[in-house]
Amino acid sequence: MEYAMHLVDDLLTELGHYLYFCSLDATSGFLAVMMTLRARKISAFV
Repeated sequence: MEYAMHLVDDLLTELGHYLYFCSLDATSGFLAVMMTLRARKISAFV
């Protein structure tokens, strides 16, 4: 499977339409996120 990355300019333009947005830093905590086996197969941390 291949997933294309969005262009940063496109993402910033789209964010301008929202009232709220969230940014999470999971550098040290990604192993602490509890997920089911199914969720692990379809999730990604970038």
